[in-house]
Amino acid sequence: MQFISRVEVGGLPVDRITMEETLDRVESLIAVPGLHQHGVLNAGKVVEAQRNGQLAQAIRSCDIINADGISIVWASHLLGDPVPERVAGIDFMDGLLARAAVNQWPVFFLGATDAVVNKVVIVETSRHPGLVVAGYRNGYWDGNVESDVIQEMPRVSFLRDSCLDSIRAHPHEFRRFKTPNGS
Repeated sequence: MQFISRVEVGGLPVDRITMEETLDRVESLIAVPGLHQHGVLNAGKVVEAQRNGQLAQAIRSCDIINADGISIVWASHLLGDPVPERVAGIDFMDGLLARAAVNQWPVFFLGATDAVVNKVVIVETSRHPGLVVAGYRNGYWDGNVESDVIQEMPRVSFLRDSCLDSIRAHPHEFRRFKTPNGS
């Protein structure tokens, strides 16, 4: 697996990679057993990480950290250590679902209300012919049953939640933590 160059913005690392390089990296990580995390960085998350050491540590521990805010891209340029582009989470999800369809990686959609997640499944399966949907579930449950919810899910390639995005293929897991503005 290729080494990814990182820069520091606001005391947090961010990878110097494009969208395509991010998707290639995910594809290579899916082939490697173990836990893998994908994180994104924007101005709100940098500010929150200053107050929240757990969030800062979670970001630092990610295998992939993208600039999901143009402010991070601009700051990296001003600091003289530029990242090549913004990799927006929604664009990343779309690219990942496209690759999942081509590679027949099963996906599981998690989040929102029943009506919204049902609509997402309909929209994404029409946008990505061949997409294998292993299942879907709303994102509302009591914190005491979270481990039960996780056990319900098959090992799949992609999980989506407003608070957590996880990619699961075999024992792999990618997470995206909710940012202060709700994105």
